[in-house]
Amino acid sequence: MVRATSGQKHLIAVNSGQIPNESSYPNESQLLKIILQRLRTCKPVGKAIAYRAVYPFGTSVLVDIGGGSTLVAPCQRTTGVCPECQHLLDACDDGNPLVIVVKNSVEIYQNTSKLAQASGQSPTVPLEICGPGKSLGLSSALADILPQSSASLLRPIQEVAATAGARSIFVGTPLADQELALKLLSSPRVLALDDQEHENIGAFNYDPWSFIRLLASAAESSVRFQGRWNVEALVVPRAILRRILAEGHEAKSTILKLALDESNMRGMP
Repeated sequence: MVRATSGQKHLIAVNSGQIPNESSYPNESQLLKIILQRLRTCKPVGKAIAYRAVYPFGTSVLVDIGGGSTLVAPCQRTTGVCPECQHLLDACDDGNPLVIVVKNSVEIYQNTSKLAQASGQSPTVPLEICGPGKSLGLSSALADILPQSSASLLRPIQEVAATAGARSIFVGTPLADQELALKLLSSPRVLALDDQEHENIGAFNYDPWSFIRLLASAAESSVRFQGRWNVEALVVPRAILRRILAEGHEAKSTILKLALDESNMRGMP
């Protein structure tokens, strides 16, 4: 819990006695309710039974590394991860965990940058906005845990990425407007950019996402901006999910039904 933002830690290890009441989640889903109930009786894997992760706007939650999606450590370090995030990754070394959005939203998308270079289309294609209670990776996790007879019913999305907040945004302001440019370029956040980040700004004509993140950073650096927009997610290691499924037929049946609904709704082969 080394890196904090506005007094909020980016990762908290959670044990059974620290599971909050369901009333703490006003947008609680059926999946989240079942998971919270079962976590109270689970034994930990490593340091915890689950993790509460915080992702600032625009940061990656899942990345597509080719052949499958991978959870990104909340500390977002480019070289190595912090000790707390290393505990999380160690707990999830047998496969991607179940991630449930607790606060705000996550966009799931496919990376089409290779096609975009040749066709000129957008480098990403949005698939879904996941609000509180929605899961990332439920079908994928169950497909590896359940017997083949049940797993064959699922159609997990394998090669997708996800970011904290929506990245498929349309800007209605003329980007050539001089007043907008002056306000943006004179903000403390932009003035503090390094050379690599300036190069990213130059990629706006190809991918507007860099511009959107720059706007968000400029807003957060404003003295009038109170608080930082974050996504909070509950991360359940796959070993814990196995125990939850083994504890009772009712919970297993309900979770499988929710996974089938998720798989059918996203409609991916």
